[in-house]
Amino acid sequence: MKKDVALVVPPVLTVVRPLIGPSILAAQLKQRGISCSVHYSNIEYAEEIGVEQNEWLSNFSSTNWLLSEWIFSHAAFPAHHNGDPEKYFLTVFGEDYPAEMFDRVCQLAHGTSSFASRQAKKILDSGPQVVGFSTSFEQTAASLAIAEEVKKLAPETVIVFGGSNCMGEMARGLTSAFDVIDYAFNGESDVAFPNLCQEILDGERPTEAVVRPKKIMCLDDLPIPEYSDYFDAIAQTEFRDDVELALALESSRGCWWGQKNHCTFCGLNAAGMTFRSKSAPRLISEIEELSSKWQVNNFATTDNIMDFAHIDTVFRKLKRGDRRFRFFYEIKSNLKDEQIEILAQAGVDTIQPGIESLSDNTLKIMKKGVTALQNIFLLKRCKELNIHPIWNILAGFPGETVSSYRETIELIPKIAHLHPPRNVAQLRLDRFSPNYEQSELIGFSDVRPLPAYKFVFPLSEKEIRDIAYFFEGTCKGAIDDNIKRELQTLATSWQDRHFRGGGAPLLSAVTIAGAVMVKDTRVATSESLDTYMGVEAMLIHAFRNVKPTASVLHEVAEEVGSEVDAVEESLAKLVKRGLVVTIGRASLTLVCFPSQHAVQQPKERLFPGGELKRSIGDAFACKGRSGAMG
Repeated sequence: MKKDVALVVPPVLTVVRPLIGPSILAAQLKQRGISCSVHYSNIEYAEEIGVEQNEWLSNFSSTNWLLSEWIFSHAAFPAHHNGDPEKYFLTVFGEDYPAEMFDRVCQLAHGTSSFASRQAKKILDSGPQVVGFSTSFEQTAASLAIAEEVKKLAPETVIVFGGSNCMGEMARGLTSAFDVIDYAFNGESDVAFPNLCQEILDGERPTEAVVRPKKIMCLDDLPIPEYSDYFDAIAQTEFRDDVELALALESSRGCWWGQKNHCTFCGLNAAGMTFRSKSAPRLISEIEELSSKWQVNNFATTDNIMDFAHIDTVFRKLKRGDRRFRFFYEIKSNLKDEQIEILAQAGVDTIQPGIESLSDNTLKIMKKGVTALQNIFLLKRCKELNIHPIWNILAGFPGETVSSYRETIELIPKIAHLHPPRNVAQLRLDRFSPNYEQSELIGFSDVRPLPAYKFVFPLSEKEIRDIAYFFEGTCKGAIDDNIKRELQTLATSWQDRHFRGGGAPLLSAVTIAGAVMVKDTRVATSESLDTYMGVEAMLIHAFRNVKPTASVLHEVAEEVGSEVDAVEESLAKLVKRGLVVTIGRASLTLVCFPSQHAVQQPKERLFPGGELKRSIGDAFACKGRSGAMG
């Protein structure tokens, strides 16, 4: 069927949910009477190479490697790859890279040219005048490769790029470096892209290649995303029954915290930090309409930070509803106790709470606006409520100290029963972050694009700098790597105990007749069951939330008619046993208590943002369909 516009979701990207940006554009175009299709090239690529490998590349391949970009750069820039591919592997992975991985990645790279050619033909089957590419993360090389093939077959076709890889000066960098791009959107294209399409269809061609749209201030004015093409595409795959599907949901844009204090490492919200959110009635109706239409109850939100007002106006209502939804959200970690419980009851069972450190000093350097105890409190409540927190420890900030690392290393055995970090990662300088924009002032020198870029794009150093999103630099006063490796080793052991059999460690308690009975298996070689009564039991309960240490000591002393010093001695015993932790002038109980508000999870717990049901395992030992690579 003839279409005016084709929107392309290029490889490499997860297949477990539709992409919201093109889906909003499709709905906008439909409202204007402009015919449009969303072409899920990423799904067809997953079918071709094997969905396990696609999901590994999408979710587990480090962004620092630019591995997906390197694979598709063989199609986009074949002349750039006449040399030895081992140079890329040695530079990015070091000398110990797996030979099997090298062979498989090279095989994937050699198959991308024919894939791009076939995709271009399929896209042009409907005769679109405009072909738009959504490029974020590692999709630029694939977009360029397919766009070049489109232009070869239909030179009159207008090629438009948009997405996070086109923000800021990157839009100008892309249009200057690659003639195949007619227009690039630097900003939110929800309204401006349909306007451009209408102009083109009317026979008009704007002269400026970079389009700078105005921010969308009222999100309620946007249509509900059109996901028809995604479900049509996924239904035709061999792996459809192996995917737990989710729907992309947008409830806000921008960052209300970043408007006050921009976290130094964050490069998100290049299109505008100004926080805007949907009204409660609109958001509730959108959730219900999407779920009903597609018979999917899982939602992955695209928000950078949750609007805390929605906890009361949206999620308090959803928890009372008949349907059981599941959500993934990015939030700020300073949630109050009742807020966390409401979210759990409403189905927000997986969160990314912006925890990047357990050191007060490092958190101040980051400008996170939270304390280490607030982060630990959230992890503890997640444990009690059966919420899955996704978090990391970032290392490599100017001004961090050895003592901050040592404090974290000493803290980890005490919180071994809580969910471990996904990774201990060296800080990267992302474009638009204060660390990048104010690098010299903050304490970074010799800021340069990641080494992998030169193996992807056949451009000069300046041209690469203009289109790169990820950078590295030399940190002033860098801490010795040995203590970072010690922290990484400890975090890996923490992960192993949680995820590799035997069950996660426990520090759990029940209260019977005023006595607190605590089961402790944090030390792998021992298990204890102890009972705490009197003042010690009172202190365990008093510090279940983060509270000022001195005020609680005085309150308990007054309640039991004792001297403060005696109560302080009881607290010291609890701290020594790792049941309570004191940082600065506040304390927190680490013991977890059962909660009636805990999320009830199925035996096979899958990510609410969508997930492949079969194990990815050693993805590069997997194979796609027979003959797929040619």
